[in-house]
Amino acid sequence: MAITGRDAVALSKVADQVAAVAKGGERPLEIVADLLDDSTPKKLIEETVAKFGKLDVLVSHIFTLLEHVFKHTKH
Repeated sequence: MAITGRDAVALSKVADQVAAVAKGGERPLEIVADLLDDSTPKKLIEETVAKFGKLDVLVSHIFTLLEHVFKHTKH
């Protein structure tokens, strides 16, 4: 499993939580990146494939971030 976020400290805390419930206590690959940066998707795929040899599933929650931005933007 690979996870990503802009905040390295917060990402590490999530990785700790994942490892606590993962079979064998395996920690996910942590990739600090900003999904609003156009180069990030390529970086995520390359680092994940480099670590695990392939990418089986990709789940993105960027909409949550965008929804927050839109709700808090003055029109």
